[in-house]
Amino acid sequence: LLLDDVAYAVHEGGVTNRTLLVTEGNLFLEQVFGVLPGIEAFKATPDSDLTQEDFDLIVFDGVPLPNPLPPADMLIINPPAAAASNPDDFLNVTGIFSDTVAIRLADSPLLQFVDWRDVHVRQAKNVAAPWAQTLVEGEGGPLVLTGEQNGQRIGVFTFDLRDSDLPLQIAFPILMANI
Repeated sequence: LLLDDVAYAVHEGGVTNRTLLVTEGNLFLEQVFGVLPGIEAFKATPDSDLTQEDFDLIVFDGVPLPNPLPPADMLIINPPAAAASNPDDFLNVTGIFSDTVAIRLADSPLLQFVDWRDVHVRQAKNVAAPWAQTLVEGEGGPLVLTGEQNGQRIGVFTFDLRDSDLPLQIAFPILMANI
């Protein structure tokens, strides 16, 4: 039929996003960012100068945040207590909690196809960010936060990935791809 002689296809055209992983070493993050499509991953130590190159996403894994913050989207994992000294109350880290059973998951596209039921977290940090909304809430406080500030998208995992079994779950690569 003449009506069905038309087809459409979407092609990303080889678009890659430059991602910088700032960590002392986290095999889980290195592997997931090494295999996600459309990601060109780089790794740096916390004492590296981040201002030399432009990145689309910077992942801070348990390291102090630079001041000023870089002009890129950020994923902050296990923020140190020193994050409380950032300007404008960017993050406020006030302690640790161990009652981490997830009690509420936000209705968000970032959690699409993510099954959090079998994820266990040993402990997490009490993190408050006035610009963020809780994506995954544990009994003691937020486990995952997301939001925007100054046009930058930011995600925060309030726990160390190595203190959880999240990287061993199928939910991990799905969540990282969604974020």
